[in-house]
Amino acid sequence: MRTIAENLSEIERVNWNVVDTVSESSVFMLQIREKLPKLCEPIALCIAAEYFQYFCSTLFHEIFEKFFFHVLRIRRINEFGAQQLLLDCQDLENLLSSIPGLRVYKDEKDTRRVQKSIGKVLKKEVGKIVILLKSVAASASLVGETFRTLTRNGSLSDLLRIMDLKGMKRSEQQSVVDAYNLKVPPTQQAPPMFKLVEPTSVVPMSDMGLRDITEAKQALLREASKLFVDKKKI
Repeated sequence: MRTIAENLSEIERVNWNVVDTVSESSVFMLQIREKLPKLCEPIALCIAAEYFQYFCSTLFHEIFEKFFFHVLRIRRINEFGAQQLLLDCQDLENLLSSIPGLRVYKDEKDTRRVQKSIGKVLKKEVGKIVILLKSVAASASLVGETFRTLTRNGSLSDLLRIMDLKGMKRSEQQSVVDAYNLKVPPTQQAPPMFKLVEPTSVVPMSDMGLRDITEAKQALLREASKLFVDKKKI
């Protein structure tokens, strides 16, 4: 079975610059949606509730970091491509928000607490991906203003990365740069968000408060954990 990391790497293999329609989900998302709950279920059954929440938070961070990494490695993205990736991102967010529900918590109050905590984690992880893709989806004449609205005082280097993804010529970019620097002077711009750094592939499966479980469940847990990461790094 392919790992979740391998499914996410498919993002780079699609030519997002020739997409001319938007569907409910891309192929890579269909594969993840079908696979992820089955992988997480044995882990939910094997570890204590507080550790499963920690596992979910760490896993969600890694998945969105990989999603973002592969999007940044795309050469060109047209408007439809950006809209499709936005839908995929939303689909992934909805899927991940359901994973904590695989675990039974002690009462309704505890369940709401976990849902609220996980919701904050997801909102934080999704934020920069949405900024990137919504800006790419904007027209060339509105890309600078869209980026400024979404970030308030974003870095010019991030805006340049967005215009490169859109395939804008240097002459087109220069007028956007001049207008942006007038509205957001360099001294007021935030640090760059869009850094092409390959994320680590470490899902914490030790020190997770394992209960007394059967040998068969321990083996199932080990096999499930392997399917989250790059095989070359196992």
